[in-house]
Amino acid sequence: MIRRETIEKVTEDVAACSDETLEQEFEGFFASHSDVCQFVIDLTAESCQEVQELVLFLTFMVHKAVVQEGGNMQPATPETITADYRESEEWMERMSRIQESEIESLSFTQVGEEPHLLGLVVSEIDDAVEDGMQLDEEEKGTIFLVMKTVITSLTRRSVE
Repeated sequence: MIRRETIEKVTEDVAACSDETLEQEFEGFFASHSDVCQFVIDLTAESCQEVQELVLFLTFMVHKAVVQEGGNMQPATPETITADYRESEEWMERMSRIQESEIESLSFTQVGEEPHLLGLVVSEIDDAVEDGMQLDEEEKGTIFLVMKTVITSLTRRSVE
């Protein structure tokens, strides 16, 4: 599991990087994990460019967090990404059936394999809305589903 401290460190590091450095790092990430990036692009194709950029940025952040935690990733294949997507859909369906009164009693493991990364996604979606990005509930759900799949795909491909 990716620790909260790791996410905070990655967030600080990215904020301190120049645009040029970030662009170079992102290009390297895109080259080595092109299938994950293509999945993000395909599933956000009907969204505005801002949404695509947000999801690609979050994908990059997840990658950096896994690497920072000490893992090296094997690239996901289209087949594994598709399987992870189906699993994420099923997880979201289970979560949608939970009653509001039961939410506080959920254990960390019931929330997901990577609760801190999921928290980062929710926080970034909230920040984007606060900064003026127009997102309806369906778009927020799409972003979350795509990112849940990305998190699963990238963290499961991590090797120590």
